[in-house]
Amino acid sequence: MKYLKIILSLLVVAGLTSCEKEDRFPEVENGANAQFTRALGVPATVASFNNATLSKANPTVKDNFTLKIVESGNVASVRLMVDYIKGTTTTTKQLEEVKTWPANYSLSLNDLTALMGITTASTAAGDRFILRTDFTLKSGTVVSSQAAVLAAAPYAIRLTYTVAN
Repeated sequence: MKYLKIILSLLVVAGLTSCEKEDRFPEVENGANAQFTRALGVPATVASFNNATLSKANPTVKDNFTLKIVESGNVASVRLMVDYIKGTTTTTKQLEEVKTWPANYSLSLNDLTALMGITTASTAAGDRFILRTDFTLKSGTVVSSQAAVLAAAPYAIRLTYTVAN
């Protein structure tokens, strides 16, 4: 009986490892990663790399960043998405569809509120604007909500702006 279990285990392992490559998901194997780089030089911490504050007192002050795509051989385009989080409500809008990278951006609180169709006055301290990416692969597959595989500098897969008074 012991040998039968060993033989069955070996058959299962052999069967699983003999799968041909085309049975797998090449979109996942050849995926890409977003890299938001804020224009602030070398950040003091990962938190300062991934996060910034936008002031209601100075809503025209812009923050600059670059969107790069790493390991992008299988990517046809990237949608730059913005999630506006106010309390427990989330509103999502597309900022742009990017077909060449790196792409440079300069955004202010006024820019983000205009995108969302709201006013700067309607925002409150603690509201957040989260920039993230959705990839469209050459196969047509859309990959959303990128996992935080590379969440440490320099791979900021999300960029969060928090509203301050």
